[in-house]
Amino acid sequence: MLVTGPSGSGKTHFINYYVQQHNKPQGVILNTRVPLPATVQSIAEKFLRELGEPDPQFSSIRISTDRVIELINLKVELVILDEFEGCVDPNRGRVVYEVVDWIRTIINETSLPFVLFGLNQSKNIINSNEQLKRRFSIQHELKPYSYDSAEGLNQFRELLSELDMRLPFIESSLLAEEDVSKRIYYATDGVAGPILHLVRRAAVIAMNKDHDRIERGDFAETFDYMHLINQSKLNPFLTEHL
Repeated sequence: MLVTGPSGSGKTHFINYYVQQHNKPQGVILNTRVPLPATVQSIAEKFLRELGEPDPQFSSIRISTDRVIELINLKVELVILDEFEGCVDPNRGRVVYEVVDWIRTIINETSLPFVLFGLNQSKNIINSNEQLKRRFSIQHELKPYSYDSAEGLNQFRELLSELDMRLPFIESSLLAEEDVSKRIYYATDGVAGPILHLVRRAAVIAMNKDHDRIERGDFAETFDYMHLINQSKLNPFLTEHL
């Protein structure tokens, strides 16, 4: 399976939660990521370190690869590989096919389920290799919350309502109320990570000011500090109408 989504969409949070719940006994899930810069040697050493190999620097790539396969087959039941977009050279903008082929070899030689996580451009990497394209035909995209449909709006406001209930204030901050939720959506584009950062930092500011709830000025200060999503955006918490 391939899981994609923009930065801050919750991919890493989902991975950490899943591993915490299911990695029992310890080590049955190999949770790692594509290193930068991505080379066959660097990814092989990364896998070996995560697999507990005390000295991951072998004399040849072939020996390293064989050891990775041996260790995975010995104790691993699921492989999670994050930041798959790292298989694209950031300087040249091209797919590092040597690394992609190495990953394909590990998949073929272990016959275990692999779940790849990455930014949306990870789809292009998969589509560049016919065998990987067949193997990862199941793809799921973690999309931002939508404000354009009743269902998406309800889900977005349910998240804000849940966050509001978890805040340590006497009064409700009315996060799910129409005006406040609209401003939060504009500030974050509905992406989960920035939503959480915005609310958490605004809550800290509110507590430092002894407020009974998060006020619009707390959000405004947070937005200016974080420059959320797009630095050219107007601060939605300083204008009367959006």
